[in-house]
Amino acid sequence: LQQDLPLKVGDSVTSLSRIGAGTAIRRCTFHACGRVLVKAPNAVVEDCLFAYSSANAVQAGSDIGFWSESGFAEKLVLRNNRFTHSITGANALTAGSGALGTIYVGMSFPEGAKGFQNNIQNRNVTIEGNHIDDSYIYAIFVSNADGVKIIGNTIGQSFIRGTAYDAGQLYGIKPSSAIYIGRSRNVAIDNNTAARGKVAKTAVAVDATCDKATVRVENNRLT
Repeated sequence: LQQDLPLKVGDSVTSLSRIGAGTAIRRCTFHACGRVLVKAPNAVVEDCLFAYSSANAVQAGSDIGFWSESGFAEKLVLRNNRFTHSITGANALTAGSGALGTIYVGMSFPEGAKGFQNNIQNRNVTIEGNHIDDSYIYAIFVSNADGVKIIGNTIGQSFIRGTAYDAGQLYGIKPSSAIYIGRSRNVAIDNNTAARGKVAKTAVAVDATCDKATVRVENNRLT
């Protein structure tokens, strides 16, 4: 390289010109898929239907563990989509699983690591106006992010088996909410509604690793 790069420990390097920048997925139906994996920057997914996904319905963020792929979420918009019966498979509910949401934005980290990893490289993520019904796990789970808006989403039952099994142990958390945010900053979580259930006792939970001074949680209701 001709000069030093503005990097710090925990950052990952990728070529943003080679991974489908500007992708738009609109008015599509995904039925009984594994997951829709969004790796491109400046991407939008809106007005789609996701039904009976065996894993996360939509997943974004880097996989620097198993596949050694970078490409964190950057300027990602997930808007006005409908989700039903997501994460029907059991693997996401095991103690070693980190991808814990019907909508999951985070990172897959190396084998043996635990807890929220020390980076905040998912940037400018908007999750707005989605309807999420009958999720087998968290409805929305976001981590390792700077600049997050989770606004106006309508969430039905989460953890519909009535138990979280061992989910969350990788992060040292016990699920009790429909929305979870971990190791993030500059976050706004507003005007979401979520159904009360045997696991979900609150609409939103914020992990202690977040920069609490920059996290705003307002007008969310448990129904």
